[in-house]
Amino acid sequence: MALVESHMLPLGTPLPSLKTLEIINGYTLPETQSDLTVLAVICNHCPYVIHIIEAFSAALNTLQSKGIQTIAISSNNIVTHPQDAPEYMAEFSTQHEFTFPYAYDATQEIAKALMAECTPDFFVFHKTEGLIYRGQFCDSRIGNDIAPSGQSLLNAIDTYSTSKQIVSEQKPSIGCSIKWK
Repeated sequence: MALVESHMLPLGTPLPSLKTLEIINGYTLPETQSDLTVLAVICNHCPYVIHIIEAFSAALNTLQSKGIQTIAISSNNIVTHPQDAPEYMAEFSTQHEFTFPYAYDATQEIAKALMAECTPDFFVFHKTEGLIYRGQFCDSRIGNDIAPSGQSLLNAIDTYSTSKQIVSEQKPSIGCSIKWK
């Protein structure tokens, strides 16, 4: 379990094309981009994802119900990490009650476009302004006794939604490295 810090993709970067994603849990991507789109790079087996999974699922389900497009993406190499294969992703999605698409990035194009390095990692894109947030879900870490809340991600979305301001404090995410091909 090597601890990796995420890169900080430049703010303003446009949302990459998501056409290569394989949605595995029955949900679909919209024809046009929502005002806000949240991309969460996760995987099934990462202990850092497992640590936040209940709060993660609740937060992203709530965002989705408010009309904010949310998409979880797994980009791991399934040859070296078969537990992250699409059939297990579908089970994981059901087990954790996702109401948003969980997609497999088989080509790893999306992860590379996002400069994603770890799971979990979060990105919020505005339809015209591009990337407005990248980084951590919250300050909770395995063993630090802070309950997972999604505060960093949700605060960034709330701040932008109410004031059109981008939060100045954006901390990198920390987790397991993406398993590259």
